[in-house]
Amino acid sequence: VVGGSDNVATRDWTFVGGGRRNAAAAIYGAVGGGSNNKVEASWGIVGGGWSNTVYSPYSTVGGGCLNIAYGYLSTVGGGQYNTVYGAYCAVGGGNGNTVYYDWGTVGGGYGNTVYLHYGTVGGGSGNSVYQDYGTIGGGHGNQVDGLYATIGGGTSNFAAGDLSVVMGSYGEALHESSA
Repeated sequence: VVGGSDNVATRDWTFVGGGRRNAAAAIYGAVGGGSNNKVEASWGIVGGGWSNTVYSPYSTVGGGCLNIAYGYLSTVGGGQYNTVYGAYCAVGGGNGNTVYYDWGTVGGGYGNTVYLHYGTVGGGSGNSVYQDYGTIGGGHGNQVDGLYATIGGGTSNFAAGDLSVVMGSYGEALHESSA
């Protein structure tokens, strides 16, 4: 523990740079600063912010508030209320974004969710990927249910067919390889 107040480094080779009420409770865990941040897994890092937590080895929360990294080798860059559960996942920032399965990514925005493997939401709000390899570029209220399906952006689009593509707003691609 370098500075601050009420900080603890409870295991060998842990580090807390400063701030208040931060805890590095696993071997090689580190908290840079901020307040009420916790690292509870080996090689985990919280850069700063407030009430951020790392629960899985080699995972990182850069900053922000109330962000959680449960997945192995996963990252939350910042923002607030963002959570990664799967391994090798990332949420760049924003508010209330969640990745549930391995290799999923949400760039930012608000309330975006990736439910299965390799899914991606670039940004926007209220977008959901429910199938492997699904992609939503942005927009609002879009949903991908098809394997390898893509929604470029827009509002209230639905891509249910495998390998389907939807652009614009209020569009549907219900069959395989449809656009």
